[in-house]
Amino acid sequence: MAVPIVLALALAAGLSGCGGSGEDAVMPNVVGKKLDVALSDVDRAGVNKDDVEVVGGGVFGVVDKSNWVVCEQLPAAGSAVTDKPRFTVDRSCADVTPAPPSSPAEPTSAASATPSDDATTAATAPVTATDQPLTVETNTDFAAVMKQQDYCSPDIASFAAKYAGTKLAFDGAIVAMAPHDGAKTRYDILVNQGDFSETVAQPGPQFQFRDVNTTYDLHYSGDVPVSIGVGAKLHVVATVDQYIANQCLLLLKPVETSFR
Repeated sequence: MAVPIVLALALAAGLSGCGGSGEDAVMPNVVGKKLDVALSDVDRAGVNKDDVEVVGGGVFGVVDKSNWVVCEQLPAAGSAVTDKPRFTVDRSCADVTPAPPSSPAEPTSAASATPSDDATTAATAPVTATDQPLTVETNTDFAAVMKQQDYCSPDIASFAAKYAGTKLAFDGAIVAMAPHDGAKTRYDILVNQGDFSETVAQPGPQFQFRDVNTTYDLHYSGDVPVSIGVGAKLHVVATVDQYIANQCLLLLKPVETSFR
């Protein structure tokens, strides 16, 4: 089941005093900043950034710090740092005003200006769903996200929005499986492309079948084993449902599931 996890970036003992004077460092305001920037700010304030505890980060924790935003901080800005600081991060934060930048922003040039609304809409406009499923061989967008090394990439969210309701087909494997909200016969099933590995993470989205019964909802075809679980090799045909940004999960609705 996808749940937020706590990633302790380090548990080294002791916090560095500001300027080595023995006095407690003062916590800067980092709410609303990217995690990598926030860690750099506290380091400059005299707090060892490796002592910061980071809470959140999706299914497998923080992979790319620049993809996560600090939504809460302890201690509060301006307070003395007497214990290990804690940052709570998410993909975005509701009702949070970003902290001011640590240094003056670079002037925006014409080349780096924000794309027009028309250009953004064209890039993410939903496509008309077809009965023929997309594969990495037939669709360049699908091929691109399946090569994505960051499963929390905004490119995956854009893909999900553009292709919502569209069928996908790929070879994958079950990498995690847990009861849905404590149910006995319904499950949340995490699927990656390729084969299951305990040591190597596959690129591409973290797909999930959410709240499914393993007897009927997966729509089996071909030979079906007596039971299924982590490591099962699948050929998946499913429709794109939605992307859950704060869990970095691309939800799919099963259309046809066969075993490889």
